[in-house]
Amino acid sequence: MRTRVTVVTVTYGRRWHYLQQVLAAVFKQGVGFAVVVDNASADDITNRVSKVFKDRVKVVSLSTNTGSANGFKVGIEEALKIGSELLWLLDDDNKPNPFALDKLLYSYSSL
Repeated sequence: MRTRVTVVTVTYGRRWHYLQQVLAAVFKQGVGFAVVVDNASADDITNRVSKVFKDRVKVVSLSTNTGSANGFKVGIEEALKIGSELLWLLDDDNKPNPFALDKLLYSYSSL
């Protein structure tokens, strides 16, 4: 079930060091894919993400910072377009604890 989870996150400014930690942590927990909305970041997010995470991440680049709410809206829409089943929304500096996904999926399965 973990591979059915898509992380959606939004980044801006110079926050690659946070974003990289979040993505590494979620993929270590078994997340299948991530959508990153680059909200006019000062870092070259598309290039950095492709070098480190290859084809496991789709970057959607916005030309101006439209705020986190719109960034998440754009990311959710993109995740749904590509057929994602389960979405995990995280800020770019919300590195999850090592067993966070297990706990989320356990709770989900008991609903």
